Amino acid sequence: MAEGSDSREKIIQAAIEVLRERGPAQLSGREVARRAGVSVSLINHHFDGVDGMMEASLQLFFSELARVEGEWRPRLATEERPVAEILSDAGAVGLRLCRKWQALLRYNLKRIAEGGGIAAPMMPGVQEALIAGWTKPIAERTGLDIQRVRLRFHSGVAHIARLATASPKDVRELIGEPHASDEEVDAALLDHVRDLAHFVVSEAPKLSS
Repeated sequence: MAEGSDSREKIIQAAIEVLRERGPAQLSGREVARRAGVSVSLINHHFDGVDGMMEASLQLFFSELARVEGEWRPRLATEERPVAEILSDAGAVGLRLCRKWQALLRYNLKRIAEGGGIAAPMMPGVQEALIAGWTKPIAERTGLDIQRVRLRFHSGVAHIARLATASPKDVRELIGEPHASDEEVDAALLDHVRDLAHFVVSEAPKLSS
């Protein structure tokens, strides 16, 4: 059992490595097998082709995401800091996590664009953790309308995920600094995450009559 789990893990890590270095077009069972030091038949034994390897990789990502989320959401109830500060710090951690898994998330976004998406068994858990799980305590602490908080929080999470999968060139164009260093790009993204956190908990603007 342990040997099978070890080879499965090697295959998943090799698949993510290929994605990161060469992109989805070069992701093949043969290349993954070469990097993992296993046979193609062993890959077929563990997974249902390339999509099966990617589903398993996504499971690992969502497991790590759930772990991080589980560390941060309780702080809404245990810390006296302003909600925006907690959201800002949690968003920064989420951004770094998504950038760590950037290649895999790009692959998944491609699947979504082509009519696929996150596998059904994972979607409810992701939604519950990142949307419903955060909306109620934020609304309770701020006194804001829960529907408004839910929509804003959803928008913020989706935007962070999109920025995390953008190429450095795209981000530099977005911030209007084509020659910005990697450190300046990271700083700009983190500043934007802080802006999003304040947006989630800000009062709705009053319309003039």
